[in-house]
This record gives sequence, C-alpha cells and structure tokens, in this order.
Amino acid sequence: MAEMIDVSRKVDVKRIAKACGIIKLRKETVKEILEGKVKKGDVISVSKVAAIQAVKNTPQLLPLCHPIPITDVRVDIKVEDDTV
Repeated sequence: MAEMIDVSRKVDVKRIAKACGIIKLRKETVKEILEGKVKKGDVISVSKVAAIQAVKNTPQLLPLCHPIPITDVRVDIKVEDDTV
C-alpha cells in the first residue's frame, strides 16, 4: 500500500533532473518556426513556458510527490533541419 510520509524535518538536498525529446518535422515547418510564421504564435517561447510550468507542477503530476523548492529551470531548444 502506498502512503505519504512526513518529510518536514528532512534536510534540503540538491537535486538535478534532465529531460529531453526530439520532434521530427518537415523542413518547411521548421523554417516557419524559425521565421515566426506559425499561425498559432511563437512556438519556441510557448514551448519554454510549457516546460517551466511542467517543472512547477511536478507534485501534481507525480503521485505521492511532495512539493519541492525549485531554484532553477533551464530550457534549451535546439533547432536543426528537420527536428526541434
């Protein structure tokens, strides 16, 4: 049986998490993203905001995860010919 435990007296520990993904797209789509011509808006900026929101909402997304202090979030997006 799963249950929450009391972590209020636990000492802060530096934790680092990394995540990555690749989206394969048509070259024309990548060009539109880079030129800011996507009808829905700035794809890169919105993606960065979504990543930051995901980090901040980790306790809501992962069962039995306590709220944790977040001190830094870095989002790097690399664009190539047919991938982002």
